[in-house]
Amino acid sequence: MVQYHTLNQDTAEIRLLELLPGKEVSPTHCKLATVSLQNNAIFEALSYVWGDAQVTKAITVDGGLFQVTTNLEEALRALRHRCKSRILWMDAICINQSDLGEKNVQVPLMRQIYTNAGGVVAWLGPSNPSIEMAVSYGWRYAEKRLSSKTLYWMRLDLAAVFSRRARMERSIALLQVLDGQLDILLRPYWKRIWTFQEYHLPRRKPIYMCRNMVFQAYSTLEHSGSEPFPFSRVFGGDELQDPNAIRMLDMRDIDYDGLRGLVSALLEKSVGLGVSDRRPHYLIVDPGPPSDTSTDTDLLGYLLESANRLFSEPRDRVYALYGMVKEVRELYPPDYSKPVEQVLLETSAFLVNHEKDIPRGWFPPRADSISNQSYPTWVPDFNLALPDLHPHIHPIVSEKTRTSKAGFGISDDQLAAVDKHLATLGISAWNIGPVHVVLNFASTTIEVLQQMRGLLLNRPSSCPPPRVFSPHN
Repeated sequence: MVQYHTLNQDTAEIRLLELLPGKEVSPTHCKLATVSLQNNAIFEALSYVWGDAQVTKAITVDGGLFQVTTNLEEALRALRHRCKSRILWMDAICINQSDLGEKNVQVPLMRQIYTNAGGVVAWLGPSNPSIEMAVSYGWRYAEKRLSSKTLYWMRLDLAAVFSRRARMERSIALLQVLDGQLDILLRPYWKRIWTFQEYHLPRRKPIYMCRNMVFQAYSTLEHSGSEPFPFSRVFGGDELQDPNAIRMLDMRDIDYDGLRGLVSALLEKSVGLGVSDRRPHYLIVDPGPPSDTSTDTDLLGYLLESANRLFSEPRDRVYALYGMVKEVRELYPPDYSKPVEQVLLETSAFLVNHEKDIPRGWFPPRADSISNQSYPTWVPDFNLALPDLHPHIHPIVSEKTRTSKAGFGISDDQLAAVDKHLATLGISAWNIGPVHVVLNFASTTIEVLQQMRGLLLNRPSSCPPPRVFSPHN
């Protein structure tokens, strides 16, 4: 059992993990040390997904057993050097997860941790032959690296100039590359909320690891050289399109129908991921580290961009983005003891009062917006963006908002505001005339549906008598 000592909040103290050297098959031994971010500590930060918290393995920390998820245990084995220690930061061990007060202090420091780290390692999980092919392909054509793995492609390129059989072999190899790329893209890493800011915050692009394969995303997933991206090479040539090619090259041992089926399956997966012919959209955006003083991308933009990401702690839907938006983390510091409804209410109020936007225009209503009386109906469901919005629409959000306001001659301060008690949303409008209340909605969804049905069937008996309000009341 690890004995956590209290961290000094005033000096921005954090804990670092010293991963002691050893072979990959040896038990994992670590030490914890306390440092201040004000002293320019040298360390690497780990970006990863926890995995199933109920399935754990034991490592040794400061001489005592410490349970971590199997994904983190595998990451530590892969990261460990044989002959020297490695200094790392990772949330699961370096933050006392059972101390809510400490979590409230450490979460705002994650911006400093990931921007000040000497490097960020993104752990994607185990490797396989297809991933190795995809990585070596990127080394060869994007990074122009010379190694034993890239020599394979060099030999194949040369042979393909003179041999149709070699061109066939190269097309099949490219299928493996494509399979490896899609395997990387389908890893849980890209679907979790915390990895979103952990990718965006570092000053330098993170390096990625699949077991012992270390690579850059741009070279493995997005080709930057003159060599076309594998999609065009696989589906554009005639080697896999000619049913007679197999017989002509005496390659009858290949299951041609199975090969065509693999091509179709891979193409379907790639379309599902939004991958284009030359520029794969690999579920991440790279605007560089966000500036605390920048207004190019605000909280609304990040909420939209991460709308479909997953989390186990509902407060993390917002808190996992705090590292990228200074104003919101200072106005509403993270507090895991707050009710979830309060966190979502504060987020909605921040968007209205400080970013001058109404979140219900970008996110759908909550399923319990009528029945749940613990927070107002105008607080939306931040887990999903409206279906007609592209997930990366955020660069034009502010411009679109300004344009719509200007068209009505309404200034930012006049559009909407949430009162200081976070109870009422006021929206500016013109005084057109009296408002007739046709229907007072009931408190349950079933009753509301019955009321609407009666209204549509023109049965006034199901509706209360109308009242007239003045807009000034």
